[in-house]
Amino acid sequence: MKLLQCYKAKGAELIKECYAIEGDNIFINADAENYQKIFKALALLIPEPCFFILEVPCDELKEQELRKTNYDPFHKDIYYLDGIGHQVVESFLTDLDDILINDGLSTFGFSALEDQIEIMKGKYNLITIYAKDKELFIKKLTELGIQNVERIITVGDILNENNPGYAEKYNGKNGRDVYSLLKMLKEVGLYLDHTEDI
Repeated sequence: MKLLQCYKAKGAELIKECYAIEGDNIFINADAENYQKIFKALALLIPEPCFFILEVPCDELKEQELRKTNYDPFHKDIYYLDGIGHQVVESFLTDLDDILINDGLSTFGFSALEDQIEIMKGKYNLITIYAKDKELFIKKLTELGIQNVERIITVGDILNENNPGYAEKYNGKNGRDVYSLLKMLKEVGLYLDHTEDI
């Protein structure tokens, strides 16, 4: 499987594009060539209105306030943009996809709380879906030609001390990165909801 630009991991080429169902979750390995197409097709199945989620590492100044010792965890800020429809979802995944998909330090997704559905970009080409009713997603994955397997092996499963993975910040067109994207989206209503340990 070809990795997205932001990731490096030895042995990733041996991982297969496929999906598996585990309880209320669907885990999908998506090749870099197909990632945007698969993510968009699945995200557009989330009922409207939904909301956008963006998780980014805290900046250095905030980390200095939060971390009292070198043993304390690092942190990430969780941002939401409420009340969006499929037109905005499609726009984000068409106009902002180079940063959202290729940045290795952040993650993003869409959710509809009332329907208990969430789709998120995971590390190393993973897409995760949480849904009580998975039928529509399974149908779409079948249409997209993604193979169903009983147990999925992800890139994360092959990483260890001797085979570490690498995730990098992505610099897109005109030098834009996830932090400039964050600033831009704040102007249209993106807000900080909470901060979590990484």
